[in-house]
Amino acid sequence: MNVACLVPSYNHPLLSARAIQSLLDKNFIPSDIFLVHDGPEQSCIQKLKSDFPSINHLVTPKNLGFSGAVNCGLISAMKKKYQWYFIMSNDAQLLEFVERPPHPGLVAVKVMGRKYQLVESLGGVLNFFTGSLKHLKVASRKIKFYQKFYVPGAAFLIHHSVLETVGLLDENLFIYFEDVEYSLRVQKKMLPIYLFEGVCVSHQGRKTTGGNSLYTTYYFQRNRKKVCIKYGYWWSKIIFFVIFFSQNLIKLIRLKKNKDNKRFNYLLKSLID
Repeated sequence: MNVACLVPSYNHPLLSARAIQSLLDKNFIPSDIFLVHDGPEQSCIQKLKSDFPSINHLVTPKNLGFSGAVNCGLISAMKKKYQWYFIMSNDAQLLEFVERPPHPGLVAVKVMGRKYQLVESLGGVLNFFTGSLKHLKVASRKIKFYQKFYVPGAAFLIHHSVLETVGLLDENLFIYFEDVEYSLRVQKKMLPIYLFEGVCVSHQGRKTTGGNSLYTTYYFQRNRKKVCIKYGYWWSKIIFFVIFFSQNLIKLIRLKKNKDNKRFNYLLKSLID
């Protein structure tokens, strides 16, 4: 099966080990596995290299964020000209990889929650009015006129033809909305983007960010704004501006009242940048 697997990792050796082991334990046999050590501590690198000597280990000079780590893996893997690239975050584990997707494109996979019984996502939608993201639980759900389908970053597949046409992920986003932005870029090029349930993973969710307010406040709100302004319709941008800034003005007042200066400063910076 001509598929390269990429797993970005940042100072979570146990999570990364579980992710890699899940790729090795299944009947699915990847052509290659690339573990991207995204600026982690040396002890984490050495531990994972020792535990998994047969896979490719790539080390970035500093933390490049999810998009930068994925790009690092893709640049290295693309030199070997694989047909498909399977990207899986290190807080996910492969449950099933029955076969390759039926045709080229950017492909969402079935993502289960921590306890496996509940579906976490079958793709997702971006609301251009509010900038909110929602995971789809039902594959047949219709997308409304102010929404766009996107492929969640927990796990997804990219065909080589998409990468050759669209390019890599936007590293300026660092973390959050990089999956949304890439999905919108693929659709803008009129390339296929779809759900394929022949691949299934479990996802622990937000294990890698750890509630860091730099990520959850600054990058989330900044990137939410950037993506909706760049890709939204002219009429949806007007509505978005009103909702986005009124929502965050209320949040700023609340944070100031609660003397949460760290989050206040991050949120204020996200509105300005």
